[in-house]
Amino acid sequence: SQREQIDKYLEEGKKVVGVFPYYAPEEIIHAAGAVPIEIWGGSGPIDLAKQYFPTFYYSLAMRCMEMALDGSLDGLSATMITTLDDTLRPLSQNYKVAVGDKIPMIFLNHGQHRKEEFGITYNARLFKQAAEELKKALGIDEIKDEDFKKTFEIYNKNRALKREFVKLAGDHRQTISTKDRSN
Repeated sequence: SQREQIDKYLEEGKKVVGVFPYYAPEEIIHAAGAVPIEIWGGSGPIDLAKQYFPTFYYSLAMRCMEMALDGSLDGLSATMITTLDDTLRPLSQNYKVAVGDKIPMIFLNHGQHRKEEFGITYNARLFKQAAEELKKALGIDEIKDEDFKKTFEIYNKNRALKREFVKLAGDHRQTISTKDRSN
């Protein structure tokens, strides 16, 4: 379970940062020496989160909030929350109110124009700010350029291997079912 994963890393003396959906720059977390762990809500009842959302609200956001409130995420050094999905926008504000400083939130409002110069500049400033907030939450002084370089090498290799797997799995549908591929 996710709780077991968090506890395992904490027992090893590692700091863990929760990454809420979608597309948070977890490379910053890794380069800072912490373990990024994706928070996708999982399954289970929604009780406490109903105080912050209408009952018909987006179940992913509600389950993520429920986990923050019911102790499932206790021990995290911080969480990283983005607003790329309009239905997730209220999550960040409700999280601030409900969870507060218990698990500090690093908020990212990505620029939608990633290729134009102004978008590149905006996102660079946003990621730098996120790194500053993360350093504070982790109690560290710096994230070294060498650590970013190592992280990018690891993540780029991982992504290349995933692309290769997807291609190979697609070429061998009789061996690897779509369900197995997804898992």
